[in-house]
Amino acid sequence: MKLAFAICAHREPELLNALINQILENDNCRIFIHIDQKSSIPVNGITNDPRVTVINERVAVEWGDFSHVESINALLREILADRHSYDYVTLLSGQDLLIRPVDQLTTYLANNAQTEIYMDISRMPFKAWGKSGGFNRILYKYPKFYRRKYNKDHPMNTIKRFYNKIFGLRLMPTQTLPSGIEFWGGSDWFTISGRLLQNSLNYIEENPWYDQFFSYSLNAAEVYYPTLYMHLSDREKAITDNNLKYIDWSIPERGSPKTFDLSDKTNLERSGQFFARKFSHEKDSEIIHYFVNKCTAPELEKV
Repeated sequence: MKLAFAICAHREPELLNALINQILENDNCRIFIHIDQKSSIPVNGITNDPRVTVINERVAVEWGDFSHVESINALLREILADRHSYDYVTLLSGQDLLIRPVDQLTTYLANNAQTEIYMDISRMPFKAWGKSGGFNRILYKYPKFYRRKYNKDHPMNTIKRFYNKIFGLRLMPTQTLPSGIEFWGGSDWFTISGRLLQNSLNYIEENPWYDQFFSYSLNAAEVYYPTLYMHLSDREKAITDNNLKYIDWSIPERGSPKTFDLSDKTNLERSGQFFARKFSHEKDSEIIHYFVNKCTAPELEKV
């Protein structure tokens, strides 16, 4: 079972290296990293290993913007072009960690080899996404400034509130939904089969309208990838509605999930998931050290 890990990184190189070293415990895993163009992470500060590739293409990624999709697709193209072929590809953030050893993940995927998609996914309209069920994210052409996250007291937030009223009155320009496509929403973190990776990148290349349609969307990745993968997969037997990652949204931090500390250890352990998001040395190093030690040698020899 050969796995490729695509990592979107923008901060905390020490944490990124911890994740890399967890993954490298398995000889059949390779890692591809996109470093945000705005990031100060030094390439020469990343774990030096022939199985780790920092891609040359660097996108300036903005929260909620199509640039996130562009950075992910740059990683996926690099993986497809690699001389190795992979059974599965997993997309991670540089603030993720494994919370179970990587060998357990490879065994799980090998035992469920018929599954093509591991992703939190729901057909739209999706009730949890408000009155429009998420269609407001893709129908309107959101201006670039709107697709950015600002500090709480930033004056641009006042302008965004004004735009919210315009959107509510349906006075903004909209675009027509393409025919023959059923829309799905969910997480922008996933594990997909190597076959689906190739088919999806081929589809994007052969249908340039797909990227164009999503280019003005809000949080495009959360519709772009679920819709794309569901359109191309065998829905009856190929999908697991689980992205294999534990994320706690109980205390949202400005549109982001909770950053874990040591008090979350029990919930993380009991989740049964293989990954968790998110961690930060600025919040709590102890929880990071705990899962790094759990998932790397020589601690594994004691398990």
